[in-house]
Amino acid sequence: MRTLQELLAAVVSDLAQLDGVRACEAFGGRFDLAGLERFGAAVPAIRVAILRIPASRTVDTGELDVDVEMAAFMITRDEHGQSRDQQALDLASRVMAAVQAARWGLSKIHPARNIRAENIYSSPAQAKGVALWGVSWISRLRMGRNAYAPVDGSMPEIWARDGRSGEEPEPVVTTGGQP
Repeated sequence: MRTLQELLAAVVSDLAQLDGVRACEAFGGRFDLAGLERFGAAVPAIRVAILRIPASRTVDTGELDVDVEMAAFMITRDEHGQSRDQQALDLASRVMAAVQAARWGLSKIHPARNIRAENIYSSPAQAKGVALWGVSWISRLRMGRNAYAPVDGSMPEIWARDGRSGEEPEPVVTTGGQP
């Protein structure tokens, strides 16, 4: 069974590995300049959040497919001969590529879709000497318990009877999954 917390932790762990990122942490929601002032950041930094669950549906196995809207917020400053804007664009590009290709080490996740980037420019951010960019996407995560999964490691027997023959049923050999 997968959880939203597992997904968030996996995304944070993977994005923290991007070259040049000094800090990558989970964040409670949309990141803005007020968040930077409250929590600070060693830059370049990424803050990752689950923003909302716009849709979910139950599948035939009894599990739940959940569309998870996530975002990664990049914070940069002028340093090492590169402007904060150049660094932010570079990091946003690398985050978009990572999101598109990643399955975050999880087995029950679909490829990301609706990957978008947004410049979160503001005059106060400019005055603080930082650039803020956000990359958002939707990942579909399968959650819950598969009603057809073997409980003890063995496969369930499925019996079938032809009602016209009157013969005793024979077990149908299964290889797993849903009957």
